Amino acid sequence: MDQDDKERIGSLVEQLIAIPSPTGMEGEIIAFLRERLSALGFSCEEEEAEGVTNLIARKGTPRLLVATHLDTVPPWGHPHAFEPRREGGKVWGRGAVDAKGQIAALLWALEVEVEDAFLCFFSDEEGEGRGSRSFTPPEGIVEGVVLEPTGLRLGVAQAGSIEIEVEVKGRASHGAVPQEGENALEIFFSFYERLKRLRFLSRSHPLFPPPRVTLGYLRGGIDPQVIPERCEAKLDIPLLPGVEVDEALKELEALFDSFPLQWHIREVDRPWTEEGEVIFRVAEAFRRALAEEPQRCGFPAWTDASSLRRKGIRCAILGAGELALAHTPYEAVSIDELFKLGLVLRELLAH
Repeated sequence: MDQDDKERIGSLVEQLIAIPSPTGMEGEIIAFLRERLSALGFSCEEEEAEGVTNLIARKGTPRLLVATHLDTVPPWGHPHAFEPRREGGKVWGRGAVDAKGQIAALLWALEVEVEDAFLCFFSDEEGEGRGSRSFTPPEGIVEGVVLEPTGLRLGVAQAGSIEIEVEVKGRASHGAVPQEGENALEIFFSFYERLKRLRFLSRSHPLFPPPRVTLGYLRGGIDPQVIPERCEAKLDIPLLPGVEVDEALKELEALFDSFPLQWHIREVDRPWTEEGEVIFRVAEAFRRALAEEPQRCGFPAWTDASSLRRKGIRCAILGAGELALAHTPYEAVSIDELFKLGLVLRELLAH
């Protein structure tokens, strides 16, 4: 029986991956899910706000919300982006782990009779998060589980971040006489090394690895024979739970002021930790489904849980697969893990 169920989940993952849904192109997958969920007895509606569309599905009188997102990042070189490949018990494709595999496990879990369920499928999670930001929760929904790849660990905390853009201006000269110019790239790397040594980045947390700044984009220079007079960069700076955001911003601003650069803070997300009833409920469902204790973890990236918490919904994070594979050309998910996630979701929705 387990093998039949796993085959069913694998097929669902493949069907979902084959529907391209990069951010801004969620319409087709919304139609697919609406048809599936309506057939399972859910009342479905499309919530539109801020130029995006969410799919909301409801049955009975639930108090718990289960949420994930519809969109993926672009193919970005994935060889099986929208033409999934299955091999060795895994499915490869864009969104396999983030988050179409999670959706497949949820759909399989719902194939048994569920009396009360409230489901949210958000758009624009990989963009600006407008889907969950614009979501209006109904009265009575106070707890949520957000499906993201945690490796079947129970996410009880989420790191925050400060995303910045930096522009450095130097002075050009011939590459053979670098002392006559000011190399914008060298100025940036001096700034970058100082940035990594800021006090708030030396903080530790038992649920997270040591924080590391992500230099995601750097552009500057023309040729080794010309000293670069300008460069620009985009960086993501992690904030572990316990770090005071205002103090981190003060440290950053002091660093900015000590270098000849222009800077812009694109976004600030605050870290959080959850210790409420929802953690107990998910842990109990995990024990009943898998007969083992869930390992707890911190989630190092932004999720829709941040928006939900601002609306008074206390959240846990749970999902199959490893976050490290998301957004990469190697994105894949284990069908065995999705099956286990589906079992946990069945237990969670049955109680």
